[in-house]
Amino acid sequence: MSARHQLTGILTAALASAAFLTVAPASAAPGTGAGAAQSGLTCDDFREGTHVGVARCTNHTQDWWEFRAVVTCGWAADVKGSWETLPPGATKESRGHCSGGSGVGAIGTDKRNLSQ
Repeated sequence: MSARHQLTGILTAALASAAFLTVAPASAAPGTGAGAAQSGLTCDDFREGTHVGVARCTNHTQDWWEFRAVVTCGWAADVKGSWETLPPGATKESRGHCSGGSGVGAIGTDKRNLSQ
């Protein structure tokens, strides 16, 4: 077998392995990971422009929850959005604004169950 055929075989196997590892199970849906199951909240994190990080959460429980956006900023101080209270069935957003630097690097959420 030539070196070219060996390299092609190796690359094909690597690509097939990478594709296998990145495919999520059919039952998985966005925002339904272990954290969502534990808290009863589903949260979507996204940017508005380069310097605003947003956490949008929905409460799927009968408990009252509080959450806030936690924004990691590049070359500037990290920030946290305001605490938002979520009654059962509600959806709200919390925003954090990076004061400078390269903008939003990552977005997460802090969550607290108010009914416990």
